Amino acid sequence: MSRDDVNIDWQMLGQQFRQQREAAGTPAEEVARQLCLAKSQILALEEGLSANFPGMPARLWCARRYATLLGIDLDAIAPPATVSDSPAVVVPNAPAVLDHSLSDSESLARTPSSTMGWGHWAVVLLFLALAVVLAIQFYAPSSPVPIQPKPAATPEAPPSVAPVAAPAPVTISVAPIEEPNPEPVRKVVEIQGIEAHKPARSIYVMANEAAVLIKQREGQEAETLSLTKGASQRIPLAADERLRVAEGKNLGIFFQGRKVSANTIEAGDWVRFVPLRETASR
Repeated sequence: MSRDDVNIDWQMLGQQFRQQREAAGTPAEEVARQLCLAKSQILALEEGLSANFPGMPARLWCARRYATLLGIDLDAIAPPATVSDSPAVVVPNAPAVLDHSLSDSESLARTPSSTMGWGHWAVVLLFLALAVVLAIQFYAPSSPVPIQPKPAATPEAPPSVAPVAAPAPVTISVAPIEEPNPEPVRKVVEIQGIEAHKPARSIYVMANEAAVLIKQREGQEAETLSLTKGASQRIPLAADERLRVAEGKNLGIFFQGRKVSANTIEAGDWVRFVPLRETASR
């Protein structure tokens, strides 16, 4: 048990959450929508329960977001522990307010901007090197053709002109162009949720090392997401969007109560997440 769990009176904190929410006249469904959480998780926080969270880091992360939304100083109630075995939890610094005008897309967490990976830079540098080699070999000056001197003229015979040797053929050796290795064909693995009350359009990622994730929608360019070591983040996904791990293997990816296997993460396969309610309707 971490020091965070010991320092927090979850029952008392849950009562403050419920009183603040009811005083604002906001239903639990609206709070869950703005925080991108399930309604059962909001109710669990208000009742001081931990059954709807995968672990203490996720529970504490959700409590801090809820406290920030309601304007409650969680550190004043339970100061954060200085030593903890749990991974770092990303908590927004700026206080938030209940805004009923926010749409679902505006409530989702933003992800880092796209960056070009090492593989792309390697291909670009390879083409530049080949272009320089071809230019040097093609424009290199040919060796001059030697001209034989004329023999001295004698009074007995008219001067003779030595024939000029034909220029030697110029041979230009062209190095074969090496085609870059194509992107390997990756299979698509479907991960089906097992708990319908959990978010159906987002995943929860815990990075035990620095990692790079790639997500892509059908017919659109891929988007690159960078995670630092120890980061925990909820990543939104559209219905037709898939995701794969490009760098970093020591990750925990959770979707509706199901964890993505380590073999799928290490293989770098595409993963399509299918919510439980969509599975039941098929």
